[in-house]
Amino acid sequence: MVGLQGRGFAQNGMKIIDDTSAHTGLNYYLIVPREDTVISVCQGEDAQGNAVDFKTVNNWDGTVTTTDLLAVQLTHKITAITLTSGSIQCF
Repeated sequence: MVGLQGRGFAQNGMKIIDDTSAHTGLNYYLIVPREDTVISVCQGEDAQGNAVDFKTVNNWDGTVTTTDLLAVQLTHKITAITLTSGSIQCF
């Protein structure tokens, strides 16, 4: 996932996700892991409202560590996240 240019940091607030429930209806662009984490679902939309599976598009297995910073493209947003384990902050 790439690019933070042109975005106000935390323009949509911040959400901590630390459970394995499905979180939908989100409007975030940045994921910051709080610990080693496995993300099973990371989906969103492009500028036209088309569905995007960020794991598939980026050929990513969903494993992140505290040294990772994951941002979607400027015209995209994250709308659904489900964790298998760990904890993240979304902005």
